[in-house]
Amino acid sequence: MAASSSPRATGVRGTSLRSCGQSQATPCASASSAAGLGAQAPAAVAVLPRALRLAPAPPEPPWVELLLALPRPKVMMRLWSTLAQLGVRRITLTNACRVEKPYFSSQATDPAKYVPELLEGLEQACCTRMPEVRVEMRLKPFLEDALDSLCPPSEVLRLLCHPGPASASVAEAVAAARPAAPGPPRRTGPPPRGVLLAVGPEGGWVDYELELLRSRGFEQVSLGPRILTTDVAVVSLVSLAMDALAASSRAAAPAPEPHLAPPSALPPADPEQALRAPPLQQVEASAAEAYGNAARSSEDRLRLAADRLQQRQETAEALSVDLVTLREQLREREATSSALQLEVAQLQAEVAAARAAVLAEPANWRAPADVDSWEAPAEAKSWAAPAEVSAWAEGR
Repeated sequence: MAASSSPRATGVRGTSLRSCGQSQATPCASASSAAGLGAQAPAAVAVLPRALRLAPAPPEPPWVELLLALPRPKVMMRLWSTLAQLGVRRITLTNACRVEKPYFSSQATDPAKYVPELLEGLEQACCTRMPEVRVEMRLKPFLEDALDSLCPPSEVLRLLCHPGPASASVAEAVAAARPAAPGPPRRTGPPPRGVLLAVGPEGGWVDYELELLRSRGFEQVSLGPRILTTDVAVVSLVSLAMDALAASSRAAAPAPEPHLAPPSALPPADPEQALRAPPLQQVEASAAEAYGNAARSSEDRLRLAADRLQQRQETAEALSVDLVTLREQLREREATSSALQLEVAQLQAEVAAARAAVLAEPANWRAPADVDSWEAPAEAKSWAAPAEVSAWAEGR
């Protein structure tokens, strides 16, 4: 997203409108709310320059890109917001010999996690240019296939950040890249528009990676003999590269020539135009009318907001009454449920007692007294089987 060239309100994290004058806070807020976000302010605001401080659009930040061997996820999550604040154009995360593969499946490479960090950094720096983020799992194919199209050697100076005894500083490398720089020329053509910083993992690049980067046009630079962590080294290198690019641009820019117009070239004063200018009373009346309209619009909005608030309060009161009724019904149902549970318990006790009584009856049962003294009838004692039955029994 390109920065706008129109004037902007100065401030930090969206608090630019808080700088309005103390005595005119209400008119300023009314005028800004009447104008609307993203719309041009009315002409009446221009007659009171103290109400809103305007500043020209900020200059374009130096073109700095970062080729970073993915550090530990915690370190990378701390770096996202800082890199957005510094204004890095493109952040390319790549693999290296000393980078662990699980780092690429962590939250540090998840857009849902690092985009809010980038937005927080942009908000802090009052910038609207979102850095481009690329994740390259293989370093050599990226250097051979995609690097020249992303960072042309004629426009971007490639710097290999690795400690070494013969390494130059970032400022020296950027200054030596200019064609008019003293000493042996390192490159031909116009001065570089940007800088690509290749920062290795914790422990640095290995020899094979150093040779591969040098073969792609990277010049080795260093921050000195001290051993630094990845986040400290990245922030220092980016800051030094931006400062060196800004100094190189100032040195390459031609000095403006003073131009003074002779008195005869000045347009003559037009007294009729001065008479046609609106008087101060008319300007004040126009400003008062504009502020009155803004105040009325603000009052209408406040009244509408009050009506909505009252409706919501009435709805909340109705909901609270319904809630009380539901709670009473719940208590009644809980009491009914408790009574039913007591009845069920009593019935279960009665059933258990009846079952126990039924099971205890066979053990206590006694035969009637007349059963023990019973005798068979006389005819039963003198009974004899028929002859055919006896003959049949003997034949058996």
